Amino acid sequence: MEWEYKFRNVILDRGMDYYENGAVHLISNEGGIIYATVAGSGTRLYSVTLEIQNDELISSSCTCPYAEDGHMCKHMAAVLFTVEDDLDIIDTGGAVEEVDRDARKIQNGAEKFFRRLDMGYQYYDLQAITESCAFSPELWDQGMALADSGKLRLSNIESRFRQSGIGQNLIVNGAVDNSKYNDGNDVELRADRNDLLEANCWCPDCSSRWSGHYGYGYSRIMGCEHLVALIILAARYMKDNPIGDNTDVRGLMIMRSYGSAAVARAEDRQGRLAGDVTLEPRIEYKKGNLELTFRIGIDKMFVIKNLSEFVRLVKESGIAEYGSGASAVEIPHGRGCFDDSERYIDYIERYVAEEEMFREKAGEKYRANIKTDVGKSLDLFGSRLDEFYELLEGNKVEFTDKERYSKKQAIQPVDGRYEPVMEIRIDKGSDEFDGLTVESDLSGIFTGTRHAYYIGSEGFLRESEEFSRDIRPLLENARGKILRFSIGRSKMSDFYYTMLPKLRDTFDVRGEIEDEIEAFIPPEASFEFYLDAENDDVTCKALSIYGDKKYLISESTDMVSREDVKEALVLQTLMNWFTSYDEETGLYYCDSDEGKIYDLLENGLDRLLDIGEVNTTDRFKHLKVRSKTKVSIGVSLDNGLLDLSIATTDVEPEELMEILSGYKTRRKYYRLKNGDFINTEDPNLKTLGEMVSVLNISAEDLKKGSLKIPAYRALYLDSLLAESDDIYADRDRHYRELVKSFKTVSESDFEEPASLKNVLRNYQKSGFRWLSTVEAYGLGGILADDMGLGKTVQMISVILSYKEKAGDESQPSLIVTPASLIYNWEEEFRRFAPNLKILLVAGGQGERRKLIDKYRDYDVLVTSYDLLKRDIAKYKDKTFHYQVIDEGQFIKNHSTAAAKSVKVINSSVRFALTGTPIENRLSELWSIFDYLMPGFLYTYEQFRKNFETPIVKSRDEETIARLQKMVAPFILRRLKKEVLRELPDKIEKVRPEQMEGRQRELYDAQVLHMKKTLQTQDEGDFNKSKIQILSELTRLRQICCDPSLCFEDYDGPSAKREGCMELIESAVEGEHKMLLFSQFTSMLDVLKKDLDKAGIRYHVITGATPKEQRLRLVNEFNHDDVPVFLISLKAGGTGLNLIGADIVIHYDPWWNLAVQNQATDRAHRIGQTKVVTEYKLIAKNTIEEKIVELQEKKRDLADQIISGEGSEASLASMSKDDLLELLG
Repeated sequence: MEWEYKFRNVILDRGMDYYENGAVHLISNEGGIIYATVAGSGTRLYSVTLEIQNDELISSSCTCPYAEDGHMCKHMAAVLFTVEDDLDIIDTGGAVEEVDRDARKIQNGAEKFFRRLDMGYQYYDLQAITESCAFSPELWDQGMALADSGKLRLSNIESRFRQSGIGQNLIVNGAVDNSKYNDGNDVELRADRNDLLEANCWCPDCSSRWSGHYGYGYSRIMGCEHLVALIILAARYMKDNPIGDNTDVRGLMIMRSYGSAAVARAEDRQGRLAGDVTLEPRIEYKKGNLELTFRIGIDKMFVIKNLSEFVRLVKESGIAEYGSGASAVEIPHGRGCFDDSERYIDYIERYVAEEEMFREKAGEKYRANIKTDVGKSLDLFGSRLDEFYELLEGNKVEFTDKERYSKKQAIQPVDGRYEPVMEIRIDKGSDEFDGLTVESDLSGIFTGTRHAYYIGSEGFLRESEEFSRDIRPLLENARGKILRFSIGRSKMSDFYYTMLPKLRDTFDVRGEIEDEIEAFIPPEASFEFYLDAENDDVTCKALSIYGDKKYLISESTDMVSREDVKEALVLQTLMNWFTSYDEETGLYYCDSDEGKIYDLLENGLDRLLDIGEVNTTDRFKHLKVRSKTKVSIGVSLDNGLLDLSIATTDVEPEELMEILSGYKTRRKYYRLKNGDFINTEDPNLKTLGEMVSVLNISAEDLKKGSLKIPAYRALYLDSLLAESDDIYADRDRHYRELVKSFKTVSESDFEEPASLKNVLRNYQKSGFRWLSTVEAYGLGGILADDMGLGKTVQMISVILSYKEKAGDESQPSLIVTPASLIYNWEEEFRRFAPNLKILLVAGGQGERRKLIDKYRDYDVLVTSYDLLKRDIAKYKDKTFHYQVIDEGQFIKNHSTAAAKSVKVINSSVRFALTGTPIENRLSELWSIFDYLMPGFLYTYEQFRKNFETPIVKSRDEETIARLQKMVAPFILRRLKKEVLRELPDKIEKVRPEQMEGRQRELYDAQVLHMKKTLQTQDEGDFNKSKIQILSELTRLRQICCDPSLCFEDYDGPSAKREGCMELIESAVEGEHKMLLFSQFTSMLDVLKKDLDKAGIRYHVITGATPKEQRLRLVNEFNHDDVPVFLISLKAGGTGLNLIGADIVIHYDPWWNLAVQNQATDRAHRIGQTKVVTEYKLIAKNTIEEKIVELQEKKRDLADQIISGEGSEASLASMSKDDLLELLG
């Protein structure tokens, strides 16, 4: 008989060992079926069944866990080796060998019981569990009688998850009716699906025969009737109430994330999980420190003894067992399992990591083997204390003062005031007054970073910041928590007048001391200051006055008790404005420092008046600071240029330019030739300074008082002048009309074409009027409406209007667009302006040249950026009325051939269409405006110096506001939520996926490799290897997507891939259609295989898909029943109308959020009738979470410049530290 080939070699070897060691206890042949019992590890028994026909092994089974998964196990091999050794077994119809008659009898008894019971499908095989025990026949009969007598009752039966989160264990407890125990745990068992793992019996009447623990090596004959009866009662209960399920923890968590709360909150018997687990903080005070501990539980709470292990369990969504013996409870640690106390988890993770880092560094420093794991407590101090108080959210917390052995108490966190007692006593030495002793018990007061707290019987009180500031130095000088200090006679004045009033604000001060110390306290000090100005310098004499006695502040005297502290504070204040002191004259000097003199005049005088009496000479009074400068502006519009005149009545033009240069360098003041100071923070001067800077006004222009500037500065100038009420501005009629036209676009006289009057929406009609207004004044603009709002049809309406008015005198227009959208423009013209003659400049080079030569025969030419740069020589002598660049961000890099090509075309009016004028850098905005109105944002070098660098490097709010004022009039941007009330909502959801096993190992190894590389590089090496680093980052992101993208032989888990397929399959079942975007076409190839395997149909568009085929696929998807459209991010992010989809999945995040938003808006646009749900799949605790943070920063930049809100983050400009932070 040949059968060995069915087994792995290692299994055969183990089977032979079992056979040779006599592990096969029972062999029989019943009707051609061979039955055997094999002793497993320890003394567990497994049942093996073999069907052998004509010397061929037809089928086989075993009750061991390995065989349950369909494997050929060592127990089967052992039986087959036994059969080969005695072939008579195959030919015998009855029992051939009965090594263990008792075991056979009990098997027959159990089989009979379970066959009659007919339990149906059960997660736990109680028959196999019974057979694994191998009770004696007598014990089985006794157990059956006990179960039938009713003297043993079932007190608990439940299923608990194992620590791995995969599989469950059965827990059964029973109680004897007349037991002296009342906890229902007289007898208990714990089993997995097929084997008894543990059993205990504390029944008094059987303790003499056995007690304690079965464990994993129990005797086959061991046990008692109570355990047998417990199994029988459990079987009868489970027949109608199945216990346990093959669903694991992760499965339940995923179901919960789909909103299936009823499923996730399975009955207690199925393994309690979602929202049931509670974290409970506790505070202890011992050895002078506050410590924070936590308990965890569902019904019963257990102390977390190792917080580092707790953090690891949370990250792995693992399960831990708390308690011991029968009371042991397995608790899941996945984040979704906790109730609202989940808020403590981030806190624990952060400060456990901090503590582990401290310990690791301490070990390195002292070269000691210091255990880094954090035990059951965290020290509570500083920011930890502040943050913990906020986390409590007003809920009570348990507090124990172990210093005073007080009982536990629940204390309420409140903002309040605790007033500690302070005792002040008189000190006398030899009956002479020596001074005072001050004492206070500060127990219960602890300091955070921002606040101080009292924790004790009065509650958990958070003190004011003022109290915290005053109490901190006292706590620092206390021993333990007892503050004690002495004040001698010579310091009595300072203490009484300066310190004691503050102490009384903080403490309940007790002690009658005034009468005793009155003789030692002089009158309270007052101060006088005498200011003079001479020889471009300012001097000050400062006196301290005690009653009728006056002293120079810096003068030493024999007076016993002066207020030294108060005088020192006054002296410190004086030194803010005076740099030197002359002991002979007793005067302080500014040493002709203009900055000090200006600061004294502007700020110092008021401060000195707060301190004491100020006296000044006439010479000092002649020093002035002018707070306002009178400025008048005149502006008029003539022949497309603005005439600008500037005049000031109290400052000469020559000095005015110097004053404004001070504005550029952020100087606070300017000193005129007559000695007066001008405050450059004067709003009029700031406005004039900004005007000079933005309009590039030279010193010569300012001296002349008039200049001419381009008309495109009119709207910026109006915005600037509107901000200053004190500047007189004279505007002529033409200028006012220009400004009014832009401010009242909706009231303009421009009429949209009659054929589109009932087609255009109201906001699109406003867009038409805005574009027409921009054209009317010879300007250019960006139509930056949100994706999907119809920028194309608005532009077509303007071109059509021009053609209808100009007739045969009209000139052609040129539209430059991404190659993928050429045919889309043709379709849109055919739909909205079918009478216009449209020429697509496409095909081979020779064909394109012939077409361009005939450009006068057409109304509109449409070409791509790539073809335009190839054909640019053919356009040199051509003139167009409109030049429109679609998806204007294509020229964001001003040094590319595409950007240079569009800027040399001869055209009367220029427009740009883009939903994202800024994707990454401010230079992108400059490039678009350099095309629209060359010189509007100056040269790029000037723009970078005056705008880009201050905004990106320093986040200069004034510069941001200035740029926003300049560009805002020439950008029209409307968002869907503002204009499309009828457009269904777009719901954004982030789906975090937790990488595990081999995938997590590969990711962590790549991060470690990159960190080590970066940490060993200096700046020079780093800058040279940036391309390599970016390549490594891409590899890191590919591991997040699916490790097979960079490891050919990888066949391990892939969290996002599995989660994505679950999402797709669920969506298909719900009859949804979806777009799935990835920047990696190789990832799309992997998903195609998964979809093929699942039998799910799909379309695909990548960069390799021909343009005509793309249009066909789009039209098919919008009308067919294919549920999935796989699209590479770069190929499908623009120009496609895919309103057939109502789900968008972003498989991997791209650095630029705008690109992802463009992709999403392929579905969320005009014509969509369903709510669009956008899913972003993010690998948890990876670089992908950092990418999402970067996306938000980039979103801020675009919003701030275009809408007045922003900041910037750029991958290419990252420093080494930035990248290390990105890696986490």
